[in-house]
Amino acid sequence: MSPLWIAAIGLGYLVFVAFLLLVVQPKSRSLRVDRIAHTVGLPLTDDIEPVVRGTQRAGVRMGFLSIAIGIVLATIYSLLRQVDSPIQVVWIDFTGVIAAAGIGNALATLVREDARQKHSVRVARLNAVSLSDYRSDFEQWAPRLVVAIALVGLAIRGAIYPLGYASVPPFLYVYAAVMVASLLVYEIASRALIRSGQPASSELDLAWDDALKSRALVGIALAPLILGGYLGIAAWVFYPPTHSGATAIGSQIEIAFQFAGLALMLASILASSAAKSRTRYLRRLWPQLEGGAQP
Repeated sequence: MSPLWIAAIGLGYLVFVAFLLLVVQPKSRSLRVDRIAHTVGLPLTDDIEPVVRGTQRAGVRMGFLSIAIGIVLATIYSLLRQVDSPIQVVWIDFTGVIAAAGIGNALATLVREDARQKHSVRVARLNAVSLSDYRSDFEQWAPRLVVAIALVGLAIRGAIYPLGYASVPPFLYVYAAVMVASLLVYEIASRALIRSGQPASSELDLAWDDALKSRALVGIALAPLILGGYLGIAAWVFYPPTHSGATAIGSQIEIAFQFAGLALMLASILASSAAKSRTRYLRRLWPQLEGGAQP
């Protein structure tokens, strides 16, 4: 595949991202803020709305910027490796998008939280919070399990082929490394986010801070979940499984691990999008505000 085509695919991704930025950000700000207020189950006051709007605006911009950086890095990798398959180039760009969006979102959230601590007053919280106040045990463990299943599947793939791990394409090792890095970012960022202070001038402000923090935790977990769930498909794209007699059983075991990882990824995403999960923080930390009642 010529370098021109590789660059063209990367440019196509960038154009699509820029189009989404122009369409999504300006025209749906009010709708998105209203939807968030409805989702979290809290009243949206005139004082809180600018904070929510600013948080969402910064999140959208940083998300698209991270995606653009990921596409550029993925394109450079494809050029350096001289990838000769269009579907492989597309998949490398897809990996760059997911990894950059997830890791960039986590880092941007932490930077934004640190900046807020220096400019806002604070209402004291009576009890310390933990990750369990925002995410269920299943939601907390799902990214770890999905990544672990993906790594086991990759290990089986290397073991069943005649040439062993030397026959595994280098990109799959890069993919696995990025996947593990995204999991480490998830572990570190989620804990740092929970430990961060919560500037607020009222109880309702503090509850809204918990709402935004809960949404951020969901976003931070997406990268390891998606990368882990799709490692099996990436492995098939870059090195289709053999079904020879010597490796048939190993291939079946590997496919079983791939389906298990995908199923767990989908179950976790569905669980996080459920109304009960989205308002977990409300039931555990603010039962007096549940249902949108005024404090």
